[in-house]
Amino acid sequence: MSTPTSPTKPGSPAKMPAPPPGPPPPENVLPPMPPGPPPTENIIDPKKKREREEDDSRRKKKKRVKIELERDLDNGIGWPSGRPREPRYRHGWFLPTHERVFERVLADVGEVKVILELGSWYGSSTEWLCERCPDAAVYAVDLWDDSFILDKQRDHYSTMGDRKLENLLNNHPLWDTFLANLWSFSRSSGDDYGHYESVRNAVTECALEFNKFIHVDQNRWTYHRGSPDMVETFKPKPKATDSFASLLAGYA
Repeated sequence: MSTPTSPTKPGSPAKMPAPPPGPPPPENVLPPMPPGPPPTENIIDPKKKREREEDDSRRKKKKRVKIELERDLDNGIGWPSGRPREPRYRHGWFLPTHERVFERVLADVGEVKVILELGSWYGSSTEWLCERCPDAAVYAVDLWDDSFILDKQRDHYSTMGDRKLENLLNNHPLWDTFLANLWSFSRSSGDDYGHYESVRNAVTECALEFNKFIHVDQNRWTYHRGSPDMVETFKPKPKATDSFASLLAGYA
């Protein structure tokens, strides 16, 4: 006897046959990748990553140096308010042969008004120049950055040996020791005093703030330590935007 079927109403759709047994079809699965090298869109090149990190580090350091420069100019007009605690210490490669060469150059030049020294270390040559040219403005340029020397320039001082170099910088920090060596010559000077009112106002503002004498020789100005009574004669009220730090910040 045949198995009875369920009755259907006239016009009703016929039932679909059941799907064959097996796993259900996968959903939201991407088709397989074609043969070939893997994509490189999200793979970071280590070299480019390192270059970006170095660029970021340089930008941050430049910003930090600018902030420190503005702070130092505001607080000390290029020199700290008090002498560093470090004792004087002479070290460097300024030898008697160099002294003879410098003496010959100074004799040939005659009157010297400005000296720019690129690389000063602990200031042996700077001090010699200040002593030989007391009427000149001596500008010493250096990083005075102990950590930079130890991190980036060890090979430059390889003849000293790593341990000797570390001991030298730990016992005699470059910047503070340089200031201690040159402290007796510390003074700030500049020009354009007679040309620009903003310069006169900025110089006056700092003189009032730090109790300095202002010596003016035509267009040049120089600070000397003195009584605030002396600088009160320079009375033009400086504008807030004409501070000494803001005047020089653009050159940082």
